[in-house]
Amino acid sequence: MPPPLLAPYQQSAKCSEKGLLRMKVEMESWNQVQQPVVLQTWNMESPHNYENNCRDTTVFLCPGATYFEVEFDDKCETEKRYDYLEFTDARGGKVRYDHKVGTDKWPKKVTFKAGPQLQFLFFSDGSNNEWGFKFTVTAFGLPDIALSWSSDLQLLVARLLGRLASRSMAMKSTCELGPTAEIPSAKVSSVVSSPLWKPVFRHQMYTEFGSITKKGCVEVSSIFLLLIINTHSIFKDCLICK
Repeated sequence: MPPPLLAPYQQSAKCSEKGLLRMKVEMESWNQVQQPVVLQTWNMESPHNYENNCRDTTVFLCPGATYFEVEFDDKCETEKRYDYLEFTDARGGKVRYDHKVGTDKWPKKVTFKAGPQLQFLFFSDGSNNEWGFKFTVTAFGLPDIALSWSSDLQLLVARLLGRLASRSMAMKSTCELGPTAEIPSAKVSSVVSSPLWKPVFRHQMYTEFGSITKKGCVEVSSIFLLLIINTHSIFKDCLICK
């Protein structure tokens, strides 16, 4: 039996090992080849027979979709050359189908490999009509990867630090700003009173450069205060994006 003083440390080590094992399993799942899954399905059908002078447009939009499959009914038929179905993928590629399904020019199943949207147009002229169309559109994409809260937090922190570094590099140098850069008082008040930074500035704040005084007052430079304001706004943006 371990001594009472060592028990908490051994328990902490076991928790750390479990966390590392969980992260290893998650990383291995990221590297596995993900099979596409069905994200959304639409059913389309015209009146039978369809009407003349049709200009019907539909957009199938599915965020995250990588490709679409369209499967036509065996009865699909339009007036040859004059009435047609037109599909436009996300890259602008257009395909037209007319006359009868099941031929080389109108296959029963078609795959459009550009996502995440597919546009459909049905056109008919002012004379003659046929049975019309009936088809199913299926959007496919990769499944979401389940993340633990610790991995999700790591991604959030990485995004925060990346945006902070980008914002910091875009800031003016200390020579251009001068020793006392003008900072709107409203921004300073909102940051100092926020739950994120309030414990840091719980006593009061000076604007001269320094460290911590005997009174416990945090002294920050204007440049550092600007950096804190940027960090505060970026952190809120990251939480909103999630």
